[in-house]
Amino acid sequence: LMSDVNFRLAVAYAINRDEMIAIARNGYGEIPTYGSFWAPATEYANTDIPLIEQDVEKAKEYLAKSSYNGETVEIACALTEMTKNAQVIQANLDAIGVSTTIKETDRAGLSAYANWGNTDHQMVSSAGGWQTFASTCRNFYYPGSSINRAQYDNDEVTALLDKAAATIDEAEREQIYKEAQELITADLPYLLLYNSKHVVCCQAGVEGLINPCDVPLQDFSLAYMIEG
Repeated sequence: LMSDVNFRLAVAYAINRDEMIAIARNGYGEIPTYGSFWAPATEYANTDIPLIEQDVEKAKEYLAKSSYNGETVEIACALTEMTKNAQVIQANLDAIGVSTTIKETDRAGLSAYANWGNTDHQMVSSAGGWQTFASTCRNFYYPGSSINRAQYDNDEVTALLDKAAATIDEAEREQIYKEAQELITADLPYLLLYNSKHVVCCQAGVEGLINPCDVPLQDFSLAYMIEG
């Protein structure tokens, strides 16, 4: 069923990101402004790719064209935030007539369950760690990667990623990565739900706090408290 792009499109159009951010992140999240599964801080994001926004009627249309026949779809997840996301997905899919069940495990269990080569899983709600350099995308798109939860393997995309890694000219490398993103988005192996906002708070009188960054690894090495 998951190999059916019409079913994947039905799921994509059913998703309500606002609900996810409110329920799973207490509002501390941002809806993506483009449709590529590519972090905003990672170089060469193809921002020309449109975001698939919630459209329940379109979701039902794609579902009707898909091979879905009433079977129950499993959503695997680990950690509280991703479990809440899975619950929102479950409600969203129920609204278009897709039956789901949630398989909750821990981080290690999810890694083993959705590791490369294991196709027991169907859908996975998980977090992905992106770096600023474009080659980090290989973790998600390159065959054999343990983080490639979608078991994604497209020979044309793989060739482009290899070509980009060997290309010295930056403008040419950027175009290669953007072309790869167009192909990947058409396949829709992943759907970007939202980008997290990380909050750093401090008590009055604290000085030397480095400007917060966009990852949950805040540097407090220069922070100090003013006495009196």
